[in-house]
Amino acid sequence: AGEPSTTIVGWPDLPMISRALLIPPTGGVGIELKRVDYRLEEGLHPAIVPALDGTVDAELPGEPAQEFLDWDGFWPPEPVVVSEPAILRGYRIVQITTYPVQYNPATGVTKFNDRIDFDLVYGGEGHNELLDPDRPRPSRYVKRALQVLVENPPEPGRDDLLSGSYLYIVPEVNGVDDALEPLIEWRRRQGHNVVVEHVNNGANAGTISDLIEEAYEDWDTPVEFVALVGDAQGSIRIPAASGNGDYNYTRLDGNDPLPDIAIGRISASSVNVLRRVVNKIVSYEVDPPLEDRSWFLQGAVVAGHVGNGLGTVLVAKYVRKELLTLGFNEVRHWYHNEDGEIGGNQPFVTECFEWGISIFHYRAYQHMNQLNQGVITNLPNTEGPWPPVLAISCDTGDFVGTNGYTEAFLQARGGGVGAIGTATPGTNVRFNNMMAGGVWKGIYKDKLYAFGWGLNMGKYELWRAYDRHDNYYMNFMDWNNLMGDPGTHIWTGDPREMNVSYDDEIALGASHISVAVDDEEDETGIPEALVCLYQPDNLHMVAYTDENGVAEFFLPVNALEEDVLMITVTKHNYLSHIGEVIVHEHEYFLGVEDWSIEDDEDGIPNPGESVEVTLELANLGSETPAGPVTVTAEALSPWAEVISDPVEIEDIPDVDESVQVVIDVDINDSAPDGEIVLLSVDAEGREAVWNSMATLEIEAPGIEVVSFDFDEEILDPGEFTEMDIEISNVGHKELPGFTTDIWCESDLLGILRSDARYDGLEPGQSDMQADGRYAVSAHIFTIPGMEVELRLAIEAENGFRDTTSIMIPIGEVAQNTPFGPDKYGYVCFDSDDTDWEMAPVYDWVEIDPNAEEADFHGENTGLRDGGDNQDRSVLVELPFNFQYYGEDFDELTICTNGWAALGNQRDLTDFRNRHIAQALGPNAQLCVFWDNLMLNNDSKILTYYDEREGRFIVEWSKVHRLWGRNQVGEEETFQLILYDTERFPTYSGDGVIIFQYKDVTNGSTPAHNDTPYCTIGISNLDDSDGLEYTYWNSFHPGAKPFDHGRNSEIAIKFT
Repeated sequence: AGEPSTTIVGWPDLPMISRALLIPPTGGVGIELKRVDYRLEEGLHPAIVPALDGTVDAELPGEPAQEFLDWDGFWPPEPVVVSEPAILRGYRIVQITTYPVQYNPATGVTKFNDRIDFDLVYGGEGHNELLDPDRPRPSRYVKRALQVLVENPPEPGRDDLLSGSYLYIVPEVNGVDDALEPLIEWRRRQGHNVVVEHVNNGANAGTISDLIEEAYEDWDTPVEFVALVGDAQGSIRIPAASGNGDYNYTRLDGNDPLPDIAIGRISASSVNVLRRVVNKIVSYEVDPPLEDRSWFLQGAVVAGHVGNGLGTVLVAKYVRKELLTLGFNEVRHWYHNEDGEIGGNQPFVTECFEWGISIFHYRAYQHMNQLNQGVITNLPNTEGPWPPVLAISCDTGDFVGTNGYTEAFLQARGGGVGAIGTATPGTNVRFNNMMAGGVWKGIYKDKLYAFGWGLNMGKYELWRAYDRHDNYYMNFMDWNNLMGDPGTHIWTGDPREMNVSYDDEIALGASHISVAVDDEEDETGIPEALVCLYQPDNLHMVAYTDENGVAEFFLPVNALEEDVLMITVTKHNYLSHIGEVIVHEHEYFLGVEDWSIEDDEDGIPNPGESVEVTLELANLGSETPAGPVTVTAEALSPWAEVISDPVEIEDIPDVDESVQVVIDVDINDSAPDGEIVLLSVDAEGREAVWNSMATLEIEAPGIEVVSFDFDEEILDPGEFTEMDIEISNVGHKELPGFTTDIWCESDLLGILRSDARYDGLEPGQSDMQADGRYAVSAHIFTIPGMEVELRLAIEAENGFRDTTSIMIPIGEVAQNTPFGPDKYGYVCFDSDDTDWEMAPVYDWVEIDPNAEEADFHGENTGLRDGGDNQDRSVLVELPFNFQYYGEDFDELTICTNGWAALGNQRDLTDFRNRHIAQALGPNAQLCVFWDNLMLNNDSKILTYYDEREGRFIVEWSKVHRLWGRNQVGEEETFQLILYDTERFPTYSGDGVIIFQYKDVTNGSTPAHNDTPYCTIGISNLDDSDGLEYTYWNSFHPGAKPFDHGRNSEIAIKFT
C-alpha cells in the first residue's frame, strides 16, 4: 500500500504519486496538462534501482544503466502520464501518475514539481475496451477491492452478489468425487452456486482454460471461484496454466495483468490425501477447535534470512503490528536482525504450530532456508488448528516440477488449511515484500477474507506499484500460487456464536420464510449474516439479514418439495449455524399463488399511482377448510399503503384451485426507484390464520448531480458566485418538469439564491436549469481546498420529490495558507500562515541541558543509534491522556529515526521514510523529521513535562542524517510538543500537536539504498490517511519549503 517509486533497474529511484480511476468501458482517455510550477536544483544524485539478482532474494546496490547514462533530458520525460487501461471483472481502470521529481543525468539538474494541474480528456480511440459492458459480473470481493484500489469506486450494493459462483474442475479418477463431496456440499450450503466439471486425468491446459472461460462468459452469474483438484504431476493431475503457476487461468476480461477470478489448487497425491485435505478445509470452516480458543488470537511471523536485508523484518513487524491492533493476544516472531539466521530443522516453526496459531507468515531464502520438508510433513497440529500459510520466497511453491513446500503444508496431517508460495528461484526482495504485505493487508485490513481473493490483492498491489515502467512484476503474479480452496474463509478473530430462529416446519406451498439471527451474547440482531435455504436438486436461495438481523425469503410458486429444507447461516468471525426445517403438506393452507397489477399505464407501480392488485389465493393444503375466510393485506413499506377493506370469501376453493381477491394500494408520491414493497396477506378462517406474501417493484425517477459550474473558475473564501447545476435522471421513469431548492448545513457555504426550474428529463437524460441561477458565498475563514456538502431537493409537477448532494470545493491551497482537512478533520498550519489566528508562532523550547540558554533540563531517553541497522525505539509514559484521532493514549513510542507514535509500538524502528499513510509504517505516527538518523556522542533524545504550560516535549538534539552505510551526515535538532487538552481544549477533544525545527537540513544524500530527504506529517490510527507536509523534497502547496541552510526556525501545527 501507499505510494510506490519508479523501479526500472539501472534508472533513478524517484518518487511518484499514482491514483487509479474507473473510466468508461469504451473510448480513449488522455491528459491535458494545464500548469506546472517547479524548482530546479543541482548537486543531487538519486539512488539507482538495483539489479534483479538471478538466484538470490536479496537487496543489492544499484548500478546505472548505460541507457540512463546516455539519456539527454529530464526523466521521467513527462510530469504526469496515464496508463493503458486494465479491466478488473468488468471495471475498466487507468492509473494516473504524477512525478514530483524529474532528473536530468546530462546536466545533473533535478526538477521538483511543486504543482501539477491537468485535466483528464475522454474520447477518441480506446485501448483494451470492455466487451459486452452491459453484462453484470458481480462480486462482493471485487467491490471491496475497488474500494481500496480506485479513487472513484462503485457504490457497494448490499445484495450485489450474495455468494459467488464456484467451479470445481475434477479429473476422472476413481474415488475423487466421493472424497470431494463434503466440500462441494458445504459450499452449496454456504450459498454458492457450485458446478463440477470433469476432465480426463492430465487434460491439457487448453481444455482447462476453455472450461473457465465458458464459466466466466456464458454462465448467468460469471464464475468467481475456481478450484483445480489435483497436482500438476502424479496420480490426480490438472495441468498448470504455465510452467510456473495457474495465474494465466484468471486473466479473463481484457488484455491486462489483473486476475478476474480467485483460483486455488486442491493438490493431492492420492485419494486418501484428498480426503485429508477436504477434511481440513471443511473442519477449519465448519467445526474449528473450540476446547482451547486461544489459537484464534495467536500468530507467528518469520523474517529469517540476513541476506534479505531489513525489508523483510519491516514487513514481518507490519503484519505483527496489524494483528495485535486487531486484538491478537500474542504473535511470536523471528527477526534475523535480532534472532539471527533461521536454519537447520527450524524448531521455532514446529513450536509455533504445536502452540496453536491462526496465521503463519514466513519470509526467508530459497526452499524456506533449506528446511527439510519432513519437518512440515510431521508438524504436530494433526487435529488442528490449521492456519493459512504465506511463504513467499524462492522455491517455496514449485508444484509443477517438484512437490512444493506449500503443497506439503496443505497435504500434511498437520500444517495449514492452505498455503501461498513462490514457484521459482531468482525472486527479488521488493516484489516479494510487496506481495506478502498485500496478501495479508487484503485479508486482514481490506476485509477480503477469502484466501484466493487475498492472493489477488497481493497481485493488485504489484500492478498498482510497478505497472508503469516494465512488466517484470508480472512474473511474481505468475509465480505466486495458492495451494488450497480459493473460497476458504479466513478466521481473523475469536468467533462469536449466533442464535438462529425460524419455524420448525413449513407448509408445502408456503411463499414466505423468515429467519432471525441474533448474537448469542448480547442478544441483538446480527446484520448482513448470509442465510441459505437449500434443498438438493430443487431449491437454492440466499439472502442477507437486515439491520435487525432478519432475512425474509419469498419463494416462487410451489418452490418447495415435501422433504427437509436445509438452513445455513454464516458471517465472518461467527460460528456457522447448520439447521433444517421439515416441509410437509398441511391439512389446511390458503396462500397467495400469483398476482397481477392494473394501474394507469403499464402494469408497473409508479410514485403517486393507485394500483389494483389481483391476488390468486390458492388452496395449497390437502383438505378444504370451512368458510368464511377473511383476507387482510398490509404493505410492509413506508412507501405504500393498502387502502381497501378486508375481503370475505364464502366459497373456499377446492384443493389446487384458487380464487381472486382484489386489493387497492396507494404508492407514495416520492417512492424511490427500485423499492420493493412487500404485501403481507393474512387469510383468517376457523382453523387458523394463514400468512403469505406478494411483492410490488416500483419504477420511479431518480436524480443525480452530473456537474456544476461557477462563474469564476474557483470559489475563494470570502467570495460570492453564481452557479449552474446539471442534473441527470438516473431512474427508470420519466421525470416531469421540476423545481429545486439547495441548502447547506455548514456555515462555511452561504446560500444567497437557492431555487431554479428544470424541464422534464427522460431516463438517462441530463440538463442544466431552464430558468434561474443559484448563488452561493464562501465564509472568509474557510480552509482553502476544503470541500463542503451542498444538498439539493426537487419537487416535480406530479408531486414526486427526491434529494441528492454534491461536494463544493472552496479556494485553492497555496503557500501561506493552511491545508487539510484529512478524512478525520485534522488541519495543518505553519508559522508562515501569518494571516490565520490559529497559525503557530515559532518559539523554541530548549530542553537539552548542554545547550546554551536551556529552558529546562530534559530527561535523556537513553536511545542510541550508532549507524546502519542499529535503529532503536523506546516507550515513555505520557503525563496526561492525549486524544488523537478520537482515541485516548497514555503512552508514546519515540524512535531514533525522527518519529514518534502514540501507543506501544516500541518493536518498530522504521528507518526508511516513506509517504504518509503508506500502511507499512507505525500506526498513529508523528513524523517530525523521519529519516535514517544516527546519534553520536553529542546527540541526545530527551523528554520534558512542562506542567506549568501543560505540554510534553520531545527533543532530538544534534542527531545526524546517515550517509551511505555509516557516514555521519548533517546535524539536525528538532522537537515535538503535545498539549494537554485539559489546559488547551479543542472542539473535537483531540490534542494540539506542534513540530519545531531549530537547526535542520533536509539533505539529499541518502543512507544505503534509502530515500533522500525527510518525511514530515501525521498519520491516522491505522496508517491509512493523514496529512503530509513533505516527502522527497516535494512540499504540499500549503507548506513552507525548508531552506537547505541552517537555522530553519519553522513551527508546524496539527489540530
